[in-house]
Amino acid sequence: MAPKNDGKDGLVVDPKAITTSSDVADHWGTFLNTLLPKLRAIKVKAGTFPEATEFANTVTTRITELVANVEGSSNALKTIGTDLKTVAASYTDTENQNTDDAAKLAGLVHGVDQFLPGAKGTMPAPVPTSTVQLPPPNK
Repeated sequence: MAPKNDGKDGLVVDPKAITTSSDVADHWGTFLNTLLPKLRAIKVKAGTFPEATEFANTVTTRITELVANVEGSSNALKTIGTDLKTVAASYTDTENQNTDDAAKLAGLVHGVDQFLPGAKGTMPAPVPTSTVQLPPPNK
């Protein structure tokens, strides 16, 4: 899960938690798919009087509607799972790029401080240290 965030550093996104959520949605979609053959196999046989035929028709109509709803729910959950995996991958890629950019900016800040001692104290940090801990530059 994402680390506890006190709100000072902005939104914390945990790609691993997003991936776990995607697996849950995908699992539910798969589970619903396994129910479809059993739902489709339900057949109601009417008796010989008109009310029985009406009842059988009503139940058959409801079963058809239920199958359509289960299919739609299953497809939606599977799509959500796939989309969440894409989101998690995107956040991971972005975080990797941000870490690279922060390292480059840290080098700049440290480089400026060599020529203007004390500049590091007046320049804003490239990222909050609670988000990414940057190592000191190699000397």
